[in-house]
Amino acid sequence: MVSLTGVQNEQATTLKSFAKIIAEVHQFKIQCSPQIITLMKEMEALLATITSLTVRIAALETAPPPPLPPFQDTTAGPTDQILALTARIDTLESAPAPPPPPPFPSALPPPPSPSPSYAEVASKATNKRLKPTAKTVEKLVNTKTTKLQRQLVVICDPTPPTSITNDAILTSVNNATTTTGVRFILARRSLQGNLVLQTAPSNNATQAITHGDLIAAKLKDLGCTPTAMRPNATWTSFLVHNVPTSSILTEVATAIQLNYPTLTLCQHPRWLTTAEKRKEKTHSTMVITLPAQLTLANLGLTSLAISNQVCRLTLYSPTILPLKPDTL
Repeated sequence: MVSLTGVQNEQATTLKSFAKIIAEVHQFKIQCSPQIITLMKEMEALLATITSLTVRIAALETAPPPPLPPFQDTTAGPTDQILALTARIDTLESAPAPPPPPPFPSALPPPPSPSPSYAEVASKATNKRLKPTAKTVEKLVNTKTTKLQRQLVVICDPTPPTSITNDAILTSVNNATTTTGVRFILARRSLQGNLVLQTAPSNNATQAITHGDLIAAKLKDLGCTPTAMRPNATWTSFLVHNVPTSSILTEVATAIQLNYPTLTLCQHPRWLTTAEKRKEKTHSTMVITLPAQLTLANLGLTSLAISNQVCRLTLYSPTILPLKPDTL
């Protein structure tokens, strides 16, 4: 609908245009030129527009106001929406809560390991081919002890004469243990002159030494003089330095056994050098041997008191003295 204010604004704009054209005519003062003819035509068109606008303004001023649109009750729509939203909220509140999202990992997963090179794959394949397949073989004779654990050393003083053969010794000790369940299969002499008796695979030296009285009695009947028995073991020799050369070996052995009862000597102590080399000396070095694989650290001693003298201990090199004399 065209309003009165809009028409009046349009009339004012036309009047301004008309006044502008009049001012241009007086400014240039051009007579009988094409520009004046054009301006006159524009003036006539503007005057016609002004007249039309004036007539419309008069009509609008005298016309009755237009009727208002009919009243509409808009309260019903919002009320229904409020009720619908309230019902929706009640439904959502009564619904079970959704499960919580999974926890975010505290640390990033480790990066994937790099793929092995061709050389690594080829090396593993070669090792698999070269590695033999282990097969479980059931043994008819299952021995749980080693050869060393089945050897019983019998120390005799003096050394048994050569007239007593090893076969006679083996027969004699087996006759002594007939009712005990212990059986010997080998008998021989070591380099130190001791008797080494080896039991059957089903026995060991620890079992055999429990019947030492029976074995010693039979050996005495045979002509031997056993003084001690022990299971064979790896030997360790130590050098005892600064021992007075006037010391007697048997007395040194007795003193060591009395003063250090946890030390068991495998054989009597001996001098490291010959008697000729000790003639002009007041002190020399002695060798003692213990039936175990030891070092100075687990021996717990760095010196021994012998003949009222502190004698330093050092480990005897195994390249000079074998570690297992009674197994030779």
